[in-house]
Amino acid sequence: MKSSTKKGWIGLVLMVGVCCGQAAPKLDPFAPAIVTEASQIEAARGVIDRLVPGLSKQLKLEIIPQEEGKDVFEVDRAGKQVVLRGSSGVALCSGFNWYLKYSCNCHISWCGDQLNLPRPLPLPESKVRKRSQGAHQVYLNYCVFSYSMSWWNWECWQREIDWMALNGINMPLAVTGLEGVWYHMLQQFKMSDEEIRSFIVGPSNMAWQWMTNLEGYAGPLPQSWIDSHITLGRQILERERSLGMTPIQQGFSGYVPRKFQELYPDAEIGMGRGWGLGSFKAICQLDPTDPLFDEVAKAFYETQTALFGTSHHYATDPFHEGKPPSEELDYLVQVGKTIYKNMVAVDPEATWVMQSWSIRKSIACSVPKNRLLILDLNGGKSGSSDGFWGYEFVDGILNNFGGRTRIHGDLARYAENPFAYKYEKYATMNGMGSFSEGIDNNPVFYDLAWEMNWHEGTVDLDNWLKQYADRRYGARSEKAHAAWNILRQTAYAKGTGGTEASSMLAARPALTVMKSGPNRSFILTGQNSEMAKAWALLLADADQLSASAGYQYDVVDIGRQVLSDLARDHYVKVADAFRAKDLKTFRKEKAFFLGLFADVDRLIGTRTEFLFGKWHADAVRWGTTPEEKQRYAYEASMLPTWWGGETGRYGIHDYGWREWNGMVADYYGGRWTHFLNFLETCIKNGTDYEDASITKRRMDSNPIFKELIEVEREWIEKEKHYPATPVGDSIAIARELQKKYAKPLAETESVMQLEWVQKRKARLIMD
Repeated sequence: MKSSTKKGWIGLVLMVGVCCGQAAPKLDPFAPAIVTEASQIEAARGVIDRLVPGLSKQLKLEIIPQEEGKDVFEVDRAGKQVVLRGSSGVALCSGFNWYLKYSCNCHISWCGDQLNLPRPLPLPESKVRKRSQGAHQVYLNYCVFSYSMSWWNWECWQREIDWMALNGINMPLAVTGLEGVWYHMLQQFKMSDEEIRSFIVGPSNMAWQWMTNLEGYAGPLPQSWIDSHITLGRQILERERSLGMTPIQQGFSGYVPRKFQELYPDAEIGMGRGWGLGSFKAICQLDPTDPLFDEVAKAFYETQTALFGTSHHYATDPFHEGKPPSEELDYLVQVGKTIYKNMVAVDPEATWVMQSWSIRKSIACSVPKNRLLILDLNGGKSGSSDGFWGYEFVDGILNNFGGRTRIHGDLARYAENPFAYKYEKYATMNGMGSFSEGIDNNPVFYDLAWEMNWHEGTVDLDNWLKQYADRRYGARSEKAHAAWNILRQTAYAKGTGGTEASSMLAARPALTVMKSGPNRSFILTGQNSEMAKAWALLLADADQLSASAGYQYDVVDIGRQVLSDLARDHYVKVADAFRAKDLKTFRKEKAFFLGLFADVDRLIGTRTEFLFGKWHADAVRWGTTPEEKQRYAYEASMLPTWWGGETGRYGIHDYGWREWNGMVADYYGGRWTHFLNFLETCIKNGTDYEDASITKRRMDSNPIFKELIEVEREWIEKEKHYPATPVGDSIAIARELQKKYAKPLAETESVMQLEWVQKRKARLIMD
């Protein structure tokens, strides 16, 4: 068994001497634990016992060899005892999850567990042996560290790492605490404490700093955050390594503070373009061919290793979502060689991990074949690159952008196992990964996708969904089976993966609505009346299924989606009444439309997963002073709403829209109320209004849009006291609303191409 802790660790206290005339800082000692077979078994027992206290004592756990360099697990019996065997702690946990699913009819997910285990524990009918289809099961997009994980503490991370292990994930991105690396490293380069903390962004924006897109936004970062997240980052890495995972840590590609232009005027430091459609100021890139690059890279890797140890895999993407100073082949080759050279200078066992998002062949192909792993984030670039030019790669899934709330995901595609096809086509494909920008949504999609890692061929989706419903709800229900059959043909139909269709609730108000956020428009996936039938079918067996937390989540989430899409369909009537100048009808349809905001908000307020109040409270909890609490609260409000605006432009406002309790009623509902009151005044005064001709939909494109800026600003800046825990009975409120809206849901038609929806693409920018 190969230990994940290898020789080559840098010393526990970093003393890199003198760099640029300033003594390097001493760092607190960190001694990574040695990972053994026995320690991985104990780590797997910890996962099991956190789910079901004391259960691991009833199970026999054993480590077995990998098969062809890939994880393997077995579920077996020895007399009257269940035996789990696995090639790592992760494999043991994956075997346990398989046992829970297919022997115990139990279920684990982000959005509700069902762990009503049979007593006595059932023995497997026969031995099950499963081999991972690839060596690397990679997880986490940089963006998710901001859109979903900004305010997580150890309790949240521990649960997530357990979930990773149960789903076979053995290579997670690990960048928590990276701010500590930059803080200590930059002290070696003439920068003061205040200058360094002013360079590091606020907590909810760190993902884009680590991807080299911005600096300093919402800073300076408090020292309390830096210190606490060094501790948290160590906890995360220790737990991941203890289970046999190989965390991916950060690499260095030349991104440096703007201050470096002043401190090192002779160095080749270029200024890029502002990122985010001009929302953020430009960042600085130290040219990899400049001698200073080697000094900074060395300090970066040594500092990171001293703080967190190493697992020998480093993610970095030169010129991410930007342009290099030169597109000349020789230059780009030199960039790749220099970045790689500096990795292996500090860590001779280093492997460069590169995303396909902004990949450049010249840079990638400058790295030795066995020292580069490419992550094809959405599985879309392996074909055009002929399998990434012979380099090892991982095929990816990207089913969420910005943490948005939408039921979607192409279940049929993954039941057909697209990974198997690519394994056969490309000899260098060696794993799968999930790189969604937000999590805690669509649990059925991720359950199926990660399970496919253990299947060589296809699965029968009809049968799989029936089993899924049975184990998620803890009982067999024909109505639940029928509901999921509808869901697979509507919300989870073919072609629904990737970017979320827009939400009318979250859309910035207009008479001619384009979309919510800067991406996909109002693309429908079947009649909403069909989705409403699935909701009604699930609720019909509530008395039998209500004990399941997963069931409670599903009736809330499906109800939320059905009512949200009803708002989309109903807005046709609001707009038509305005254009007809029919005040009585307009008031009636306006009241119905705005009533949906209040009802959706009340429904989703019954589940933790949809609480803005929890997101807000989690942010405030990290503050150690009133000032820190206030700034974290502001950041928590900014990220899912305006975001950016460092330059006075809000080019990506509403990118992270989400239908959350508090936001739906007050933020989205507040701006829609303001806009519809304006339209009502126009009717009463005989004033014409139209915005269909505004194709570049800026926040300040006309006077009423400018007024909405102030409505939004007031909500973002105000002190908030939303519930951080659920309020109300999920099932009772879902039943009430299903009955209330049954008739309009049945009568309202969803049309694929709505005349009132602007067809042209819009750039959401503010001059």
